[in-house]
Amino acid sequence: MFLALDQGSHASRALVFDSDGNQLASAEQEITTQRPEPGHVEHDPDAVVASVHKAASEALQQLENPVISAVGLATQRSSMLCWDRNTGQALSPVLSWQDVRATRLLRPLMSHADEVRRITGLHLSPHYGAGKLCWCLEELPAVRSASLQQTLAAGPLSSYLIAHLTMTRPALVDPCNASRTLLYDVHQGRWSKSMLDMFEIDESILPRCRPNLFEYGELQINGQSIPLRAVTGDQSAALFVEGAPDAHTVYLNAGTGAFLHAMVDDPEHAPEHLLGSVVLNDGQLLRYAAEATVNGAAAALDWMAGLLNLPPDMWRKRLSAWIRACKNPPLFLNGVAGLGAPYWLSSFESRLVGEAKPGACMVAALESVVFLIQRNLAEFRGRMQRVLVTGGLAQVDVFCQLLADLSGIQVSRSAYTEATARGVAWLAGGRPEHWNIDRPTLFTPKSQPGLENRYRRWLVQLNNAVRQDIFT
Repeated sequence: MFLALDQGSHASRALVFDSDGNQLASAEQEITTQRPEPGHVEHDPDAVVASVHKAASEALQQLENPVISAVGLATQRSSMLCWDRNTGQALSPVLSWQDVRATRLLRPLMSHADEVRRITGLHLSPHYGAGKLCWCLEELPAVRSASLQQTLAAGPLSSYLIAHLTMTRPALVDPCNASRTLLYDVHQGRWSKSMLDMFEIDESILPRCRPNLFEYGELQINGQSIPLRAVTGDQSAALFVEGAPDAHTVYLNAGTGAFLHAMVDDPEHAPEHLLGSVVLNDGQLLRYAAEATVNGAAAALDWMAGLLNLPPDMWRKRLSAWIRACKNPPLFLNGVAGLGAPYWLSSFESRLVGEAKPGACMVAALESVVFLIQRNLAEFRGRMQRVLVTGGLAQVDVFCQLLADLSGIQVSRSAYTEATARGVAWLAGGRPEHWNIDRPTLFTPKSQPGLENRYRRWLVQLNNAVRQDIFT
């Protein structure tokens, strides 16, 4: 049996799988998100650690005398924090991947954007860790004090969780999470001296780099001492939901945000406006993917529902009825949590084009997510032989059908809701060859001239708004 720990934006999940990929148990603990100021998105570090512990304990309690061979951990990749390396005490909140408070600190570095892209595979963005760390050093007295006393540790959320779940010293980091800091050389597999110099960050405060598959330490859960043998990012793990990724598939994991991946031989082979991401380093082999990021997926629907004062999650129950009733919804320019690929504008203001009743506005929000995904699918060009969708938003039928209709490609919805957990279990289990794959749900494209026309109008409106934002 293998225990998969999936620490996400809304909850920490723990799932147990057997060596064939069958799910045996699961538990979930919600976490709270704070938004103290516009652009600030935070979690309490101790609450996150406690939620992972509790979810793991509850999952194991569902089984009779479980013997767990290994644990895999997947986390939000671009979330980071600071702590005291001697005591383990957090010195900052967890700054979520959605957090863009460091925007102003990155503006003076924009002339180095091409160098950043070449070394890190990333576009220069406040969503990633380096800017957040610079903000903590500038704004938080406890972080500055620890830096002066040479007791500061800082890094991705995964490193903090490894340290607290296994009591490991010093802190460690895997390649997938390290590569979301803007400080990691994706070609060399180590911290980049030129990036550290650019951001004026001392390498000594960062975790030590280790492969994704590594003996990270042992977790004590319900009296068992279990080795932690795989650590990766949530979106990277989702690629392995069916085992080894297929070279001709675009993988779309749609939850709070939507993330598209297609395998490439080298990060430099990623399309110009997308990311070149590390998705696995087993200590010998490096594997990469071209990646597109849509920051506002389910988050955009939640945002619109909040704006309209609709009850939480009401949209999940009513979307189909709203779509049937609404023949000509307005257009929604979706900048929730920042406009991601292929535009990369962290402060883009969301706006409705046209007026409508609440139901039509929610349809516009859903279509905006589909439109952004379609815009990024175009960047993948010849790789679109198959689109496999996973994640919470993928469970909404109308979302999958709209995507199939607009893209003209059959969309396959994975039979496995918990793609991240299943993927990291496969890694922790030593990548077993016999990994059960149940039949996906297929969505066949249908002609929708109205949807296609709205997409073309939306694309013109968005491109105009982007140009206006850039030049003003």
